[in-house]
This record gives sequence, C-alpha cells and structure tokens, in this order.
Amino acid sequence: MLILPRVMKNFTAFIDGRGYIGRIESAKLPELAINTEDFRGGGLDAPIENDMGMNKLEGEIVLAEYNADAIKLWGLFNANVPIVMRGAVQRQGEQAATPVVIRMIGGFKTISRDDWESGKNSKMTLAYSATSYQEVIANETVIDIDLLNSKRIIGGVDQLESIRAALGE
Repeated sequence: MLILPRVMKNFTAFIDGRGYIGRIESAKLPELAINTEDFRGGGLDAPIENDMGMNKLEGEIVLAEYNADAIKLWGLFNANVPIVMRGAVQRQGEQAATPVVIRMIGGFKTISRDDWESGKNSKMTLAYSATSYQEVIANETVIDIDLLNSKRIIGGVDQLESIRAALGE
C-alpha cells in the first residue's frame, strides 16, 4: 500500500502576540545544526567529529506588507520577543490535519524591504536570531532548546544535562 507524505498545507505566524494570518508570505525556520570539530588521536584511522555546541538559531519571516508593529521590534534583543509559527500538515486522503508549532524567543536583527515600484507589492523581510526553540508536532514536543539555560532536549532526552551537572548547576 502506498503511503503518501504529510505535506505543509498552510501556515501562519504570531509575532509578539500579534497574528499575521493572510499577511505572511513565507518563513525560513532556523537550521538546526551541531557545530563539530574533527579529532584524530593516536590509533584512530580517521578523524571523528566532536559535538562543540550548536550553530546560531537564525531565520527569516517575509511579510506581504509594511507593518509598523513589526518594524518597532527591530533591534530589541533584550525584549525576548515571542515568535510562534503554526503549520498544518496533512496527508492526501486524511481528514485531520496535524498541527506543527514552532515557538521561539528572540529578536529581529535586520529588516529589509523590496524596491518600491509602482503597481508592485513591496514585501518586508524580518531576519531574527533566537535564544530558544521548541518544536511540537501533533502535540508532542520533539525538540526543546534553551540556549541561555544550556538545555537541548531532543526526543525527551536532555543532551546537556550532564554538562550542567558537571558545572555545578
């Protein structure tokens, strides 16, 4: 039996508690990547990679409008702006859509705008950097990262728990 994949059917964003349904054009979520360093000690036939922490949590949100509320959030890294992305994934033939929720705390570091041209929409792109990232699929938290508190919980396992304990947490 052929099982088709669940695909993103629709999405929206909430920035600092304000909903942007119908006004958000696209969103680039942070790339989740481990920063590694090669190590090849005596007796090893090839280098192995050591986990040296994560890369920055960065992304972009493209709005189909100029939005004063979003512009006012630019540069407020200490404000801990909540950014929530909500998506609906659904498999062909299934009745119920599966919710995907990304919750982040961060700040907007760049606002860029398209060229102004008569008769064309000028979009606004918000680039953000996050200090926390939580991904919930079908009401199950699959990733929960809190950079400021040194937590990286993947599939219910805190990968940094023993490091915090070693540091005297």
